[in-house]
Amino acid sequence: DKVKDWIIAAQMKDGVKSPALSPFQAFLLGASAKAIATIVTYPLVRLKTILQAGQELAKKVSGSSVGLKPQRGLKPQRKSSKEMLGIMAVGEGGAP
Repeated sequence: DKVKDWIIAAQMKDGVKSPALSPFQAFLLGASAKAIATIVTYPLVRLKTILQAGQELAKKVSGSSVGLKPQRGLKPQRKSSKEMLGIMAVGEGGAP
């Protein structure tokens, strides 16, 4: 909304009688907002999924000799993601 307000204010400053966003401008603003939201939230959603999957796996094999324990919280998961994936963990949503 702030960007939209800036565009309309610039149009008013230029002397446009009825300032409004064109369909193309509205599309670009919406696409940009979606891209930014995805970039910000994807790593968190990915990490949540990894945490949930790890806990389910630990529950299934808790009686076996593997010795997996459920990891609670983000720090242990981020550490194990970094150990498993190295620098690629950043692209996979498990950034330290």
